[in-house]
Amino acid sequence: MGLTSNLGIEKDWAGHAILGVVVAFGFLVASFFTGFSFIDLFINLVYPNLLALDSKFIVIAVLAGAVEEPAFRGVLPLLLFSMLNSFKVANSYWIAERLSNVAFSVFHMAAYGVAATGALLGAYVFGEVATFLQKREGGLTTNIAMHVTTNSVIIAQKYTVVGI
Repeated sequence: MGLTSNLGIEKDWAGHAILGVVVAFGFLVASFFTGFSFIDLFINLVYPNLLALDSKFIVIAVLAGAVEEPAFRGVLPLLLFSMLNSFKVANSYWIAERLSNVAFSVFHMAAYGVAATGALLGAYVFGEVATFLQKREGGLTTNIAMHVTTNSVIIAQKYTVVGI
């Protein structure tokens, strides 16, 4: 199995999408019961005056998941792997995956604002779970479903709690 074989849509895409939704709700339930709230870490996600709610939902929930997963779990790790491999670095792909997840974290912290430093850890953990699922499931459908579901719940919660 080559490095790029797990970057597409799987044949059983519906099953993978359901798994992504289940894992996303697992994150949210774990947040509720452990007190380590991923929702609180991500609460600054939505910029209140940027777009109308419908547009925010489409942009943040759907497009973000559909674009970020291929970028941070597909393209970036392959580019980093290629660079590291050219320098004969041992475990190049494993390191590339970790660096890509760090970039995912920094990207989200920057998007939420520096005040949301908790987003750094939450996004990194999310990235590691997504990396694991991509390897296990052989594609990005599960990750995209997980990302879209998580973002959707966060936006819905922010809308009902603070009325964005």
